[in-house]
Amino acid sequence: MDSAILSAIAGLIGSLIGGVSTFAASWFTQHKLLGTQTRLHHVGQRQKLYSEFIIEATRC
Repeated sequence: MDSAILSAIAGLIGSLIGGVSTFAASWFTQHKLLGTQTRLHHVGQRQKLYSEFIIEATRC
């Protein structure tokens, strides 16, 4: 194989691997961030519900 073709193929494969790894890291980060935000939202909902329960319980 010609060395110029081999160098070009190696460069393309390196670019492809770099692009895929960047995409995967970005996706993983966003996935974890979304999970954290969802959990925090659910915690807030539970706290609000518990607070309402306590208020109603003290009225009774």
